[in-house]
Amino acid sequence: TDLDIAQTEAVVVDVRIALEAAQEALEEAENPFTESDIVQAELAVINAEIALNMAEKNFERAEAQYKRNRSVPEWRRDYEQKQAQLAIAEFDLAEAEQSLADMKAGADPLEVEQKQKQLALAQATLKKSEDDLAEILGSVDSLEVKLKQSEVASAQATLDEAIERLEMATMATPFAGIITSINVEAGEAVNANQVVIELVDSGKFEADILVNETDIFNIRLGAEAIIQVDALSGISLPAKVTFFSPTATIQQGVVNYNVTVEMESFPAVMGEGLEARQEARQSISSGEFPERIRQAIEAGLISQQQAEEMMKRIQEGEMPLPPRGEQLPVMIPEDFRLREGLTVTVSIILEERNDVLLVPNAAITSSVGQAYVKVVSPDDVIEDRPVTIGISNWQYTEIVEGLSEGEKVIVPQGTTMEQALQEDPQGGIRIPGMGGFGR
Repeated sequence: TDLDIAQTEAVVVDVRIALEAAQEALEEAENPFTESDIVQAELAVINAEIALNMAEKNFERAEAQYKRNRSVPEWRRDYEQKQAQLAIAEFDLAEAEQSLADMKAGADPLEVEQKQKQLALAQATLKKSEDDLAEILGSVDSLEVKLKQSEVASAQATLDEAIERLEMATMATPFAGIITSINVEAGEAVNANQVVIELVDSGKFEADILVNETDIFNIRLGAEAIIQVDALSGISLPAKVTFFSPTATIQQGVVNYNVTVEMESFPAVMGEGLEARQEARQSISSGEFPERIRQAIEAGLISQQQAEEMMKRIQEGEMPLPPRGEQLPVMIPEDFRLREGLTVTVSIILEERNDVLLVPNAAITSSVGQAYVKVVSPDDVIEDRPVTIGISNWQYTEIVEGLSEGEKVIVPQGTTMEQALQEDPQGGIRIPGMGGFGR
C-alpha cells in the first residue's frame, strides 16, 4: 500500500544517513591527526626543550650559590625553587615528546577496526532496506503508482497556488479604521518589515499637550479632561489622561512635560451628543427650554437672552461654546468626524465640586491667613466677613463657610464677570444658587 511504501522509503533515508555517519567516523579514526596537528606538537616539544634548558641553567647557578654558603636562607629558598622549576620543565618536555610520538604513530588499529565493522553493518542494513523497498514497489502496478504520484503533484500545485492567491488577497489589521496611504503598487514585491498600508483608527483620538513643571505634579493617570476642537466651536469631548512623560522637554529655559489625553469611546460620545440634541429639539418644538439650559438660567450662569439665542442655534444644528464654569450638553453633528492634526484646547480637571457657593476671585481679600469678603447687609451696611474657602480656578473661588445663597458681596470696579453672576443695581454682586465647579 501507499503507507507501506512511504514507511519503507523513510527507513531507507534513515539508513543512508547512518551509513554516511559511519563513513565519516571511519575516516576520522584512520586519520586522527592532520599535518597541522603534528607541526603544532613538534613546536610544543621545541618550546619544552628551550624551557628545560633555561631551567637547568637557573638551577645550576642557584645550586652553586647555595653550596658556597648554605647558611643564607634566601639562597636556600632560591635553590629549592629552581629545583622545582627544573622538575616541572622535565615533565613538560616528556609529555610533549609523548604527544608527538603518539601523533606520528598514526591511527589506533583497534579503533579503526571497530569503525570498519560499524560501516560494514550500515552498508548491509542499507542494502536490505533498498531490497525491501524494491520488493514493495515491484508488487504494485507501476502505472497506478505513477498515476497516484501525478495526482498528488497536481493537487499540491493547486493548493500552493490557492494559498499564494489567498495570501495576496487577504490582509488582516488589528483594528477597524480608515486607510490613509497605500505605499506599494499591485504586483510589487515587499520586504518583511515594509509598511504597505497606513491605517488610522477613526474611533480613537489622542491629543498631545505640554504641561509646565508647576502643574505636572497635580496631574494623575486617569484624570478626567475635556477636549474642545478650535475649528468646531461648541463641541466638547470627554477624555482622560493616559500618559505623561517622566522626562522634561526644555525649550529656551522653559520646562514642560509631554502629556497624552485620549478621548473616550467616540461612538459613545456621538450617541450622547445625538441623544442630547434630540432632547433639545423635542423641548424646542414644544416651546420649552431643555433641562440643562433651564438649570443654567436658574443658577445665573446664563441670561434669558443667551438661552433663547442658544435654542435658536440648536434649532439650526449648531451649539455655542458653553459658558465657563458649567458644561452644557455636548451637541455633535451627525456627520461629525475627527481629523488628524486638528488644533484643540484641552482642559484637565484636577478637582471638582458640585452644589457649592461661588464668588469671583476679585471679591476675596486675605489677612494673616484669613480670607474675607465685603458683604452688603439688607440695611446697606458693608462688613468684612471672614470666610472659609475651598478650591478655585482663574475666575471663581468656592466658599465653604461664611456666606449664604443670595447674599450680596462687593467686587472691585472693572472686574470682568462674563455674565457668570447677576449684577445688583446698588453696586453689589448677588451670590447665585448652588452650581457645579472645577479647576
